[in-house]
Amino acid sequence: MKNMKYAPFLVCLILFTNKTLSQFHLFKDNDRVCFIGNSITMNGRFHNYIELFYVTRFPDRKIKFYNCGISGDVANGILRRMDSDILVHQPTWSVVMVGMNDVNRSLYDKARQVEPGIQKQQQDALNRYFKDLDSIVRILIKAGSKVILQTPSIYDQTADLLSNNAPGVNNALKRCAGYIKKLAARFKLPVVDYWTIMNTVNAGVQKLDKKATIIGADRVHPGIEGHFLMAGEFLKSQHVPASVAYISIDAKNHKIKEALQSNISDIRYNHSSVSFKCRETSLPYPLLSGDFNPDSLFSFTEKFNKEILQIKSLKKGTYILKIDSVVAGTYSERDLNTGINLAKNYLTPQNQQAASVLRFLDQYWELERRLRQIKYVEYGLLGSDIHLYRNLDDNSEKLFTKSLERFKGQPREYIDYYKKNFDEYMTNKKMEKDLQKKSDEKFKEIQLNNKPVIHSFEVEWEQ
Repeated sequence: MKNMKYAPFLVCLILFTNKTLSQFHLFKDNDRVCFIGNSITMNGRFHNYIELFYVTRFPDRKIKFYNCGISGDVANGILRRMDSDILVHQPTWSVVMVGMNDVNRSLYDKARQVEPGIQKQQQDALNRYFKDLDSIVRILIKAGSKVILQTPSIYDQTADLLSNNAPGVNNALKRCAGYIKKLAARFKLPVVDYWTIMNTVNAGVQKLDKKATIIGADRVHPGIEGHFLMAGEFLKSQHVPASVAYISIDAKNHKIKEALQSNISDIRYNHSSVSFKCRETSLPYPLLSGDFNPDSLFSFTEKFNKEILQIKSLKKGTYILKIDSVVAGTYSERDLNTGINLAKNYLTPQNQQAASVLRFLDQYWELERRLRQIKYVEYGLLGSDIHLYRNLDDNSEKLFTKSLERFKGQPREYIDYYKKNFDEYMTNKKMEKDLQKKSDEKFKEIQLNNKPVIHSFEVEWEQ
């Protein structure tokens, strides 16, 4: 999105729209979760953000998330790679989002709307999608996987952008979302409705600025804000707990008033300070980047990231909070009596640990991206020609040039994009086993470094 000045308006929207989401269970220890879809899934951001939540909020759960997105894919493409790319992971959960490419956006180009039979072509594309999505659900259920359906994200056909516009695409995606809800009702499956919340938020920002969008400049692919909004909607539909920890102490009486997701011990108090030890069972959700405000689109901190420290019975004054001898901030007795949210304080050791976990995850996601890029070229570009590339050699580039003939007529930038991906494929494919080994090792490293530790808290009266 162009800027964050719309945040208060968007917070109201997110709180009062889309109240009919179906609840589904939290992912459990040893679950294997496949996110299945097209480029919006292959990009990985929204389910990376979901994974980050689970790694920090449930550090004792070993949950494996699989990226099963292929750029440019449609429902029929998912059927073709079902066994080799999805069911091979034996998913306990399959999370499906497809539709953006199935509607065939070229059918909505302005110049084609006078073309004879264009509406029938548009309906035929939707009918194929409905049929194939039904087959996907049936196959996944038969394979023993629990299924979560996600409506497509939106196509921004209303923003004043330089990119080509195809009015009608978003209306077609709304029809996809409607069918998904009916399909979910038929099979008694949960739905995460991205289309409704994204369309509502996007319309809201454009009431204030026609050039603003929560989708990228190409009208199709969400940026960091859009993906974060999607992750929030997914977590909301799971009814994940808002609390990282809740620590409440009556200092004067050496008494624990409340301890949620936390183990408190060794409370000490004198006229000018109170100290105690505490091991929280979760880590706060870390800041994704220095310039990203997690509350810019909705009240993320209030809904998902509350690490409350409350200390009562302190005498009036100003207090210095130290955690493991690190000064984390200065607060009045009124602040501490009400309760402060440590998750918003990026100086705390808990937040520093969470930030280090995010760095490990970034490294892991990059390895997974390179592994997924191999699958993209093999399924998305090579297709039936894949057998020609079983042993990479000097002839492989010539073969790829031949494979590009089926993309003849597409703009030059697309051909250059395919060529760039093939060059990366030539490097990644030769390292595939090593990349997988490094990815597995990094996953284990994350599981070792995301465990909360005991911290020493001290609140000292400032003279």
